[in-house]
Amino acid sequence: MEKQILLPMKVKQEMMRTFGVGRKVLGTALKYQNDSTNAKMLRAAALQRGGVVYTGESAPAGFVPKIKTSTTGEIMTQLLGERIVLCINKKLNRVRLFINNEEVLVEENMTIRHWGDMLYSLRSLYEKLNA
Repeated sequence: MEKQILLPMKVKQEMMRTFGVGRKVLGTALKYQNDSTNAKMLRAAALQRGGVVYTGESAPAGFVPKIKTSTTGEIMTQLLGERIVLCINKKLNRVRLFINNEEVLVEENMTIRHWGDMLYSLRSLYEKLNA
């Protein structure tokens, strides 16, 4: 997963209404795929509204995350502190990411490598949220 600003859906919807942009324009701005003046403004507004930057870093070889994991049936839940929660549907290869009890991301077709990279990037996000 690439570097991006994570926001709850309700905040994204508010931003689309407020700034008169569509989902695609907002999405490319939040994923740093456009560096126009408008995209920079949207990113600044997202951060002002509580958005957090997911770095998209790759995990180094041998990385082992320090997380609490529980499994119920097909769902594996991983906690990074109290504020970051990953819910992984092992059957569907789908990950749902919650920050401060708000869903900020749904990722389909999760691979083991991708999952490790996600946990590595979330580690730095966790450190920022708990500084």
